[in-house]
Amino acid sequence: MKKVKTAIIGAGWFGNYHLDNMNKMEDIEVIALVSTNEKRLAAIAKKAPNAKTYKNYHQMLDDNSNIDAIITCVPPDSHDDIEVVASENKINLWMEKPLGVSMDKVNRNNKLIKESGIICAVGYQTRYNPILEELKTKIQNSTIGSINVKWFGIMPPTPWWRIKKRSGGQLAEQVTHQIDLLRYLFGDVESVYSQANKSIIKDVENFDTDDTSSSILKFKSGLLCTLACGCFNSVEKAQDEITIEIFGKDFSAVYRWDESLIYKTKRETKTYYFGNEFHFTALKTFLDAM
Repeated sequence: MKKVKTAIIGAGWFGNYHLDNMNKMEDIEVIALVSTNEKRLAAIAKKAPNAKTYKNYHQMLDDNSNIDAIITCVPPDSHDDIEVVASENKINLWMEKPLGVSMDKVNRNNKLIKESGIICAVGYQTRYNPILEELKTKIQNSTIGSINVKWFGIMPPTPWWRIKKRSGGQLAEQVTHQIDLLRYLFGDVESVYSQANKSIIKDVENFDTDDTSSSILKFKSGLLCTLACGCFNSVEKAQDEITIEIFGKDFSAVYRWDESLIYKTKRETKTYYFGNEFHFTALKTFLDAM
């Protein structure tokens, strides 16, 4: 069996998570690991003893001409020219979201990737929840009146997250998952109106992003959605509220992030529970597509 030769750029939480999943796949061989953080690079290398380690991906590519796919797990502002060199070298790409903090660079990269013909996937793993596929089928011919979206939780402790020019802010870095699901379920958005505040978190060093925001989205179909989010909660998990609520003429559905779906009609109430296996499914689908 020919193995897909992969490289991972980034040795943080997601780099380790994807490596753990790929170590479960018989047809995958991780041959290179890249990180500027020497301590993390040494730690992740223990999980892939046959992989070479590098401080930058240019050095990795100079040393390897047989890489089939790059798994990119870096902060939004740290993509540099990863997409450019991957497109030029015809290497398939898995990209963790967000894709960047500059629309000009993201649009440039999108153009290069399309022209190169490589396979590129973005880590919106929740699309791979089969329960959401069932929900999409259920609501396809239903009359929907309103959609409410909430994402309230703590501020992630990662230092770059609290700096807007690095992360893009909560909407771009976290809530992008919910926006992707909305587009998957209801199609493209026609217009957006948003307001944001930066007034609650005052005791965190270098915090300069919005700590709460509210938006109204209008889809091309005419559907309306309210979206509210905040990162000011002080108790991890205990105060989290990450939900998508859909209210139809003859049903309602509440999707609680990576936990459950409650679907109600006059005749029945069905509750679906699920785990967090979608990362594996999404990455495996990308690698299988190659």
